[in-house]
Amino acid sequence: MWNVEGADVRVSLLCFARDDQPEKHLDGAIVPKIHSDLSARRIDITIARTIIENKGICFQGYTKLGPFDIPNKIARQWLQEPLNPNSRPNSDVIKPWINAIDVVRRPSDTWVIDFGTSMSDKDASFYVNPFAYVVSHVKPTRAFLRRDGYRKYWQLSL
Repeated sequence: MWNVEGADVRVSLLCFARDDQPEKHLDGAIVPKIHSDLSARRIDITIARTIIENKGICFQGYTKLGPFDIPNKIARQWLQEPLNPNSRPNSDVIKPWINAIDVVRRPSDTWVIDFGTSMSDKDASFYVNPFAYVVSHVKPTRAFLRRDGYRKYWQLSL
């Protein structure tokens, strides 16, 4: 790249060769094959096709509707606490948050409080520390949302 009278000039060079050439170079390295997406992976993902059985199947994934994230240190502390007054462990409602970045890169070690989609305030309150956290961190943010359901069911993460 260079600058000519105020204009940035960028040059990209792409060369083509027959597939029977003995050496192929990509990013300064010799590779056995260069795929049409200009990668040298072992598997050519450019030939991937839709799996017929999966046609029309979709899942958006978990969507948090408030600050249900908790620091990993607190999550681990709550997971080690004795049973709650309902004789249930906090692991019922403390869940790891996993998204695509956690799958393709290093796990983020993110945790969320998840009371599900139908747990009542009363039942959620038996999970003492997670419920207190949601009352102090989530409820205030959900009180001003436009949707009635988000305000009414502030303890539900979905």
